[in-house]
Amino acid sequence: MSSVFDESGVVAVAGQREAGALVWTGLQRLRHRGEVRAGVVSSDGDLMRARHARAPGEDPFSGAPALRGRLAVGQVSGRSLSDTDRPLLVRYSGGQLALAMAGRFTNGGRLRMELKDQGALFWSLGDAEVLLQLVASSRQHTLVNRLVDALWRVEGAYALVLASEDRMVAVRDPWGFRTLHLGWVGHAPVFASEDTAIRALGGRVERELRPGEMIVVDERGLQEVFPFPRRNVAPSVEEVLWVASVDATVFGQPVYPVRLAVGSQLAVEQPTSSADVVVGLPNESALSLGYAERAGLPWRDVLRSAVDGAPGGALRCVATLVAGLRVVLVVPGIWRGERTKSAVTALFAA
Repeated sequence: MSSVFDESGVVAVAGQREAGALVWTGLQRLRHRGEVRAGVVSSDGDLMRARHARAPGEDPFSGAPALRGRLAVGQVSGRSLSDTDRPLLVRYSGGQLALAMAGRFTNGGRLRMELKDQGALFWSLGDAEVLLQLVASSRQHTLVNRLVDALWRVEGAYALVLASEDRMVAVRDPWGFRTLHLGWVGHAPVFASEDTAIRALGGRVERELRPGEMIVVDERGLQEVFPFPRRNVAPSVEEVLWVASVDATVFGQPVYPVRLAVGSQLAVEQPTSSADVVVGLPNESALSLGYAERAGLPWRDVLRSAVDGAPGGALRCVATLVAGLRVVLVVPGIWRGERTKSAVTALFAA
């Protein structure tokens, strides 16, 4: 699962004078998906410009970037692999391209080696650059056909927005593993990993892109294309259990009641008769609340981020609420290993 999943989030706006500022605001609403890196690429129709956090480890939202143009794409990421997890901006024979992508390619390593054998030079470690290299080297003549040609070669889970100086293409993978929403701010289309980001802009959410759907935005408006063969839909359990905001709607279902139901079922499958209280990770309380309700145990809000306002990282505990008690800690899954370790350490210290 780790080979095809990451928690990154994307936002894109087309046809709005303050597109860059809107994307930046939307990214802040997706901060729970990535607090390590954030960036925006905007276009004024002739030139594309990129703005990123200045250095690894700094707050990527410490200041809003000055961006001009009616088209912009942005990305947040919780990973810190060099410059791989923020929007990429490149120049090729057809002009400039910007790519914001949430997801991974299972055959990304093999494609990278094939491109290197053909003379391609890479400056990052991410799959996004692999896709851009495939787009740039395609023998197709239009941007859309180049992208389709490239995506036919990749395998994996992704939601992405590719932009040139004057157009934008949003794509959801054929398996529907990752989620991507379409909405509107006025008459301007907005794409975002979560409907919450669109609502944060004062926009209207229309729908999720269908698995394998491609939406092209240009001077003619929006065009819906389905260039890939139909696949068995396989939505991501991580999106439902912990990546999406608790007030989001994912794969057509509100996240909060689903997490409550999963926590309740966990209490049935993994009961305990010796615990005093139930706790959960910060901002991930629904699972533990569902467990506590079904188990008939009190729920305590005792875990906090060590740095106030930070959605991840080390945790601290309100010791007086659990001192001397036997605790059930409910977490979304083993892929939250570092977060769970920090929680257990804080609870034992209390």
